[in-house]
Amino acid sequence: MSSTVAEQILVKVAERLEAIKVIDGYEIDVYEVLRSRRFDNESPRHLQCTVKLDSLTPSQLLSHIGNPPAQGWDMVVRCAMIATPPENDQYPADDWRLVAYGSMSKAITAPTAWYNWDGLAVNSQILTPEFRVNAAEGQVGAHLLVNVQFRTDENDPYQVRG
Repeated sequence: MSSTVAEQILVKVAERLEAIKVIDGYEIDVYEVLRSRRFDNESPRHLQCTVKLDSLTPSQLLSHIGNPPAQGWDMVVRCAMIATPPENDQYPADDWRLVAYGSMSKAITAPTAWYNWDGLAVNSQILTPEFRVNAAEGQVGAHLLVNVQFRTDENDPYQVRG
């Protein structure tokens, strides 16, 4: 099955996050990177990362005329990492959240032209991070949001346009 341009970008986001390994210069090893699923029945694991589409909005600013016309899009991708440190952990919860955020940000922006997703996008921006605490479960987390701007043919979301 072929993938839309939006799906291709989401796959690339997940691939970049899989590079979070101590051996590659990060402070942590990501446990696994998952795409969001219809049912999320599993309990999150320490340093597990999920990638999901947060929003996809048409952009008049990026659209332009042509045959066929190009449809511009603003897509927000949410990357979330959970940390479940042991009870006797010496590091503050904020440290875990900041390391999770920093690792995701470093992995996403690692390539020189990180923002164009290997030619699939026009531009990208890192948005304001979100931090979570779930005291009942002993979990902390960080959410990295990336706004990706791209174009497709107006009548074909599988075809990237410059």
